[in-house]
Amino acid sequence: NKPTLVFEQDLGIAIDYVVMSYQYNLIAVMDPKRTSVYIYKIKYEKKKIKLHCKFENLFKLGKEVRIEGKVNVIKFSPDSQFIAIGSNDFDVRVYQIPAHKKSAGK
Repeated sequence: NKPTLVFEQDLGIAIDYVVMSYQYNLIAVMDPKRTSVYIYKIKYEKKKIKLHCKFENLFKLGKEVRIEGKVNVIKFSPDSQFIAIGSNDFDVRVYQIPAHKKSAGK
């Protein structure tokens, strides 16, 4: 049985924008400040949602250099191994989503 609804309190953060990769049961969630992206894994058999990884400090260029940017759009690659994050500084950042420890064969 697949869960029919996911609430903000289930994820533990406030939600501003959500993108789902249905084929791989991943959810990308943007925080209300639009500066961080959280990737959650849906485990239907256990009826759980678990934080898989997070991408923070997206607009930090060094230890002290920080630009004022906001995430505008999030897109998964077709195989959901990468995530593209578009921002208002007209830059697209592409990150690899780490493999789950069990699926990586470790």
